[in-house]
Amino acid sequence: MDRTGERRRSASAAVPLGRRLLVDRPRRLVLSLVGVGLALMLVLVLDGISAGVDQRVTVFEDQVGADLYVAQPGTRSFLGGTSLVPAATEAAVAATPGVAWTAPVRAAFSVPMVDGVRVPSFLVGFEPGRPGAPWSVADGRAPAADTEIAVGHQFAARTGVGVGDEVDLFGHPMTVVGIAGDADMVLASFVFMTHAAAETVLGSPDTTSFVLVGADDPAAVAASLDAAGLHVVPAATIRANDLAMKGQAYTAAVGLLVAIAFGAGTIV
Repeated sequence: MDRTGERRRSASAAVPLGRRLLVDRPRRLVLSLVGVGLALMLVLVLDGISAGVDQRVTVFEDQVGADLYVAQPGTRSFLGGTSLVPAATEAAVAATPGVAWTAPVRAAFSVPMVDGVRVPSFLVGFEPGRPGAPWSVADGRAPAADTEIAVGHQFAARTGVGVGDEVDLFGHPMTVVGIAGDADMVLASFVFMTHAAAETVLGSPDTTSFVLVGADDPAAVAASLDAAGLHVVPAATIRANDLAMKGQAYTAAVGLLVAIAFGAGTIV
């Protein structure tokens, strides 16, 4: 038998076979294409969601406008780090040449129980009239007394509290005087109170977490503060490290979802 002719017949038979598979199994083809298409759509949607999540993760840094953060040695992020420095640190920072303004902020992640509901929250203690206070208030006002708080919409929705209500915050009765606008992250809300109130609620008198610093020449001021033995972190680094924490969890989840979608499209 002519082997050349045999190869030609085999090749010509292969094409009709592929066509027959497409004709005989159109449903499988359509489902596969739909699955892959959905996977691609999922990537685009999640990419858009990720950009929105980024804005929520760094909303504090974006709003306060600090150039530098003076913190406890080793701290490199705002949301994920535990920082505690003496309250007197602010005076030393403020006296540094080139510093335009300073503001102490007491900050801590917590999950208080409010009326039987656990609410992931990020407590922020600020000095009234200085950076760190609520940048937007949707209802009511910003806290002024040491027994007052302003909560994000997410906190209010989960607990059902509103302006004028009293909540127990780790054994301390606090009155909700405001619903802060633009104060929700992905899974947690900011809870604003005076710096003195935060010291009491968190049981850490005469301390702060960060000294926010505004400067015309941040690099020069950072060098001076570093020479004085203080731990200084540029705002860009704080922001990047907060985003990196989000990325570790979010990227893993996104990767899993995309893999599932692609897998569904290819095995149908």
